[in-house]
Amino acid sequence: MRKIHCAVSGITLKAIITFILLLGLTLTATAEPLELTQDEQAFIDSHPVIRVHNETNWPPFNYVQNGKPQGFSVDFMNLVAERADLDIEYVTGPSWSEFLGMMKAGTLDVMLNIVKTPEREKYLLFTQPYADNPNAILSKKETPFKEIESLTGKTVAVPKGFFTEEILIRDYPGIRLLPVKNMLETMKAVSFGKADAALGELAVFNHLMNEHMMSGLAISGEALMGDPEYSLLNIATRQELPLLASILRKSIASISLEDKKRLQQKWLSNVVKKRLVSPLTQEELEFIEAHPVIRVHNELNWPPFNYTQDGEPQGFSIDFMNLVAERTGFEVEYISGPSWNEFLQMMKKGTLDVMLNIVKTPERQKYLLFTHPYADNPNAILSKKDKPYESIESLIGKTVAVPKGFFTEEILSKNYPEIRLLPLNNMLETMKAVTFGKADAALGELAVFSHLLNEHMMSDLAISGEALMGDPEYSLLNIATRKDLPLLAAILRKGMKSISPGEKKELQLKWLGVSEAEKDPNALTEDERVFLAQNPTIRFHVNRDRAPYEFSLDGAAAGIAVDYIKAVANRTGFDAEFVIDDRPLAEALKSVNSERRDYDTLLYAVETAERRDEFSFGDPYLANPIMIVTHKSSGYVGQMSDLSGKILAIEKGLVTNQWVSRDYPNISVMSADTTLDALKMLQNQEVDAYLGNLAIVNYMINHKGMSDLQVAAPSGYDDIKFSFVGPKEWPELTSILSKGLRKISAEEHTEIQQKWFSLQVLEKVDYKKLIYISLFFLTILLVVIYKNRSIRIINEQLETSHRLIEEKNRLLKELVITDNLTKIYNRHKLDEVLIYEANRANRSKSTFGVILIDIDYFKQTNDTYGHQMGDRVLREFADILLSHSRRSDVVGRWGGEEFMIICTETTLDGLITFSENLRNSISKYAFSTGENKTASLGVSLYLAEESVDQLINRADEALYQAKEKGRNRVDYL
Repeated sequence: MRKIHCAVSGITLKAIITFILLLGLTLTATAEPLELTQDEQAFIDSHPVIRVHNETNWPPFNYVQNGKPQGFSVDFMNLVAERADLDIEYVTGPSWSEFLGMMKAGTLDVMLNIVKTPEREKYLLFTQPYADNPNAILSKKETPFKEIESLTGKTVAVPKGFFTEEILIRDYPGIRLLPVKNMLETMKAVSFGKADAALGELAVFNHLMNEHMMSGLAISGEALMGDPEYSLLNIATRQELPLLASILRKSIASISLEDKKRLQQKWLSNVVKKRLVSPLTQEELEFIEAHPVIRVHNELNWPPFNYTQDGEPQGFSIDFMNLVAERTGFEVEYISGPSWNEFLQMMKKGTLDVMLNIVKTPERQKYLLFTHPYADNPNAILSKKDKPYESIESLIGKTVAVPKGFFTEEILSKNYPEIRLLPLNNMLETMKAVTFGKADAALGELAVFSHLLNEHMMSDLAISGEALMGDPEYSLLNIATRKDLPLLAAILRKGMKSISPGEKKELQLKWLGVSEAEKDPNALTEDERVFLAQNPTIRFHVNRDRAPYEFSLDGAAAGIAVDYIKAVANRTGFDAEFVIDDRPLAEALKSVNSERRDYDTLLYAVETAERRDEFSFGDPYLANPIMIVTHKSSGYVGQMSDLSGKILAIEKGLVTNQWVSRDYPNISVMSADTTLDALKMLQNQEVDAYLGNLAIVNYMINHKGMSDLQVAAPSGYDDIKFSFVGPKEWPELTSILSKGLRKISAEEHTEIQQKWFSLQVLEKVDYKKLIYISLFFLTILLVVIYKNRSIRIINEQLETSHRLIEEKNRLLKELVITDNLTKIYNRHKLDEVLIYEANRANRSKSTFGVILIDIDYFKQTNDTYGHQMGDRVLREFADILLSHSRRSDVVGRWGGEEFMIICTETTLDGLITFSENLRNSISKYAFSTGENKTASLGVSLYLAEESVDQLINRADEALYQAKEKGRNRVDYL
């Protein structure tokens, strides 16, 4: 959550004081197990999953980001569930009013953050409160309302079903209510003049104002509605679940003050530190040396972002650019005077280097290179107060003023030809055109309109609607350079990356009166940035012989885990140092939480309940099956129970030691210091088997001359998951590592893993041995006929084992040809199929075709929702392709957000028809982001005797044409 800013400072003070008092009153510092009654424990046993409400947009308490529940209340509920040993399922999607309906219907168990009211007490049981979030009045800055009584006769927006709706209807009938979907919609209603004010929670208003840059709004008063409990957040369950209510109350009371403070620091922290700029390459440094001064556009009158005052460039964008230049070593020459349209012409001619605040459009991408966006400034419709226009569609047939060359001119000309455009020199001129009746409305950015309205006192005008023009990128501000300056674009991106959220917040406070909340859930918090400032270098323990995860290669640290840590360090701004050390895992872990003389932490560790008490853990990032390894001369082993009475080697300190001791007491375990030592013991036949990680075993067998060892069978245990680990007193470290991991793209994940992963298929069954065994049992069958039943069982076991091994071989082979993320074929398999189909087509004179498919604007999904949500979209996209393809078609991931379908026995007309149907289906699909996506498709039919490369090149060129022509289309060559 961001720092609370409001017009009434007493609200903030009261919030802090009450919140701290509430912590002391409701929480204890105990961590003792809950004392549950027999009935309460029986309730938990008979209700394995408790369904809890999760809202989509009520930050910082309860919301969804990247498909995952987030917020103070969500983390608090997770602690409650952990203390009571409850399994919870978050239910996301319904509105607040629908959630209450589900509670009444008995299809939901818990409301997570709810105010107690008389009406709700009729069907809900409430816990004690766990947070105080004062209610506030939100209004436009120029029309404040100090107390709730001043809203009589006014229109007030509230979310449907929120307690405020119940209280206002009952106690304040003179207030006109405007029920809307959620808190954000209440704020938009005020921004666009549909309501005079909105009622809601102080922290939520502040968070959403920051995130959506609603600089024209302010918290102008505290909404005191009679009962002080109306500001307290509780957990509630249904009245028919009194045992659950009792369990929740006991669990809440058991949560320590320290845990609650930790959640406060996580969600209420706001101070940030500067981060160093990403390192520049030698080529980039040479570019700066050759181009020490870059020419950047400066507008005359586009406040508060970019304008000129007393001959000096001013504004949010100007200050932002100055920071970028400072980090990268450039000097900036601001060019003032030309109109926006003239600036664009200068970019085309090469007489200007940078456009400072520009929206990305298809036309502009033809000659400009864009950075990632640095600000979100919603587009708005400005009109006379007595003639409002609420949407773009309402402007059809009207005259709309826009600045010449602004993206709005391009988009309206293309998508809304029925709107008459009046192009003018700048934003102020468009507003004057509305004032003097030359235009019915003007289109522009909300913050700019708000600033100019106040500055020029245009009291007859109002912002009457939001200008939604189809693509959400049209509200985002980017920096752009010319296409002939790719090095400059790369340098600018690195400079922008180095600007911390705190620095951006300072600029927003300076120029907009509100700070933009970091939309990136993986942005570092204040504590994390302070931690890195104090610990700029993190030393990681590396085992010498645990390839491919970690090992020594020519004296340097290498392996999958090492590469991951390097990638994470690069994204989060610390230096990673690797210390090669041979001590066993148990000793290495002990060192992490003691003196840390040689290193600070390990590359990874398996998270267990016992270890959680001693270490801090982050996200899991590596996983592999646990397999049984035997000597090739050993007898058949198909499962763990076959090792009964035998000796099994396992490395010291691994969690598998505990599992085997617990589950197979008849198996003797011999400890080894390292994986290599354990496998050497097996190679020398000092033990009967080894239990360990498939990837490590394969690497050792293939690279350490251990060809007399074999992967015999799966262990039956779940995959081992390796997580980031750190000292218990360094939770910031594991959080930083996890956030860095989430910023790694799917392509880089694949690249790192394919670099090190090698696959060994299980050896085939020794059929000669099977024949001998069968003959042996046949002889026994002839001699001892009465043992027929036992023999049959043994033979069935052999057949079952045979089938199991074949199935394991099949699964392992699938790993080689399957894309790890989407679970469809990978490029390796697609290459095989293309060669096969080309050869078959040339032999039989048949034909086939390929469709290359690219998700339009996929980077926007990653930038807006994070890579985890991006991965989900890729998986959903793959499912669409599979569900619409024929069984004879081959569907695979070509790379990144590009996919391929290989269609056999088809014609060009058939390919095009299929592609059009597929494109249409994609555009109508509702992805997990809540938005529709489109795709561009390139189609090619195989020509006799041409190479596969020629076929792919034609499809790729067709795809490029489809994207150049506006995307969401099919082209063919």
